[in-house]
Amino acid sequence: MNIVAMELKRRMRGMLIWSAVISGIMILFLAFFPSFKNSGMMELLNTKLDALPEGFLQAMNLNSVDFSDIVQYFAYCYQYVLMASCIYAAILGAGALVEEESEGTISFLYAKPLSRTNIVSAKLLGIFVTYWLFAVITGALSMLLCVFFKPAETDTLQMLSSLKLVFVYGFAMELVYLSIGFLISIALHTLKQATPISIGIFFVSYFAGIASKLTANAEFLHWFAPVLYFEPAEVLKSGYAPDTGFLIVTAALIVVPILLSYVFYNKKDLRA
Repeated sequence: MNIVAMELKRRMRGMLIWSAVISGIMILFLAFFPSFKNSGMMELLNTKLDALPEGFLQAMNLNSVDFSDIVQYFAYCYQYVLMASCIYAAILGAGALVEEESEGTISFLYAKPLSRTNIVSAKLLGIFVTYWLFAVITGALSMLLCVFFKPAETDTLQMLSSLKLVFVYGFAMELVYLSIGFLISIALHTLKQATPISIGIFFVSYFAGIASKLTANAEFLHWFAPVLYFEPAEVLKSGYAPDTGFLIVTAALIVVPILLSYVFYNKKDLRA
């Protein structure tokens, strides 16, 4: 548990900075919501959107958003916050173990009466708790902001219930990139390699998802875009039922990289 505590202490500052940045973005987004209640603003916005190609509107999820509804407005804004959160998850996972080798502090862990399996478990628990705290902070603030900015006629409990689903599915997608980053952290020896590769994987998967929306011939690419499996706007639709295939793949993309991490780390030639 000492390693877990050390990991939390090491990551806390970065987690708070990311939480502050994400919170600031959410405050900025939601501060604009009251202006969208103005009929003149909505008319202007709809005019601009009508001038854009249908393919672009679909790729950006702009084709069916009612910006005067705070829940739909939040869902649209949150997709970009979700992207930033996934990037943070990938960075956090990528630095978990490779950072010890890059900084030469791995010798400290060697000196402890711990097996490699114990080290992986402690590191994994440390980054998971760190990310969970980040998700709780940003999620709670987002809900408070929605309550603050919501119109009087909006049912608060119903709104919060809908937003809770968005956060649950979003957290699952974020864990995918955390797990992949963690595996990369074990496969490589330097942080300079692990971090760019982890971020690169996210952006490749995201643009694959965008490409899948632009043409029917590329629909299969959606399977390579975990960040778009459970899009906030889709989750909030009445009667939403998640795609079983996406649920299975999401679970596999979380569990398999973690299992492989244990296998690879026990066979890895470590640098003191």
